[in-house]
Amino acid sequence: MEVSSATARPYIQTYWERLLKLDYPFLRADAKTMSETALKFTLSIPGVHTAIVGTIRPRRWQQNAEILSTGLLAQQQFESIRTRWMEMAGADWTGEV
Repeated sequence: MEVSSATARPYIQTYWERLLKLDYPFLRADAKTMSETALKFTLSIPGVHTAIVGTIRPRRWQQNAEILSTGLLAQQQFESIRTRWMEMAGADWTGEV
């Protein structure tokens, strides 16, 4: 059976390439700022009330709760991230399995 290059690539490669193309400014910050922005962005999406964050560090849930206790992402930053996505995303930017 022949395997196409699309199925032979790890699915994470697709997401990595998309992230590089998006080139969000917050990705040039330190790791703490990047992860805080990503978590706050996720929970700033209307209708999203829960985030399940995988980790091997038991204290991470408490750190995430502390991050979110300061509030969600500022509306301007949220809109900036969404606008960049809409400008850059191709019609083929669907979920990978």
